Amino acid sequence: VVCGDLNAVPGGGTLALLASALEPLAPAAGTGPTFPTGLRTDLTEAPGAVLDHILGRGVALEDAGLAGDAPVDGAWASDHVAVWARVSPGA
Repeated sequence: VVCGDLNAVPGGGTLALLASALEPLAPAAGTGPTFPTGLRTDLTEAPGAVLDHILGRGVALEDAGLAGDAPVDGAWASDHVAVWARVSPGA
């Protein structure tokens, strides 16, 4: 399993290379941007992009989603939205 801020957009060359060996697990297709959040006030005009991913091989995806995609008590946890996945052996 490989996960994190890969600075790679869906359909781009970096993810295509990784997908030649690993299956994209999260975020789901059509998920909104994972960067930037409101913490990056200097980038408020940026359209945003899905830059954070989870990929794997030899695991079954049980569930996945986003966390930190809204402020809590007016504060953002990060300048990225967290992507999470629950996997089990198999697949």
